[in-house]
Amino acid sequence: ARSFGARVGWVGEGSPFSENDEGITHQIVDRDFQKRKVLSREYVQPQWLADSSNAGLLLPVAAYAPGKAPPAHLSPFVNDEEEGYVPDQKKLIMSLQEQAHRHAGTVEEG
Repeated sequence: ARSFGARVGWVGEGSPFSENDEGITHQIVDRDFQKRKVLSREYVQPQWLADSSNAGLLLPVAAYAPGKAPPAHLSPFVNDEEEGYVPDQKKLIMSLQEQAHRHAGTVEEG
């Protein structure tokens, strides 16, 4: 996550910031038992980070919510078209990548 510019912290000693930090946008959790949820952040399963990294963009978080079965993991080393089958999750990611590519460079610098 840090290689993509994320700031990474954890619960416990040595974390560069507190779990209460209001700048946290996404919190990776492996169980659905948060005692206290912060409305301004997204709670996601670890697979969201791997899938977002492989896709090269931040994927929508709903499918990766704690307690939900996440989408099937897509290997970045498989050419689905050559295999003759493109999974629905791959189609969604390709659509999101296309949208991101179309919108890249459209933000005015200020």
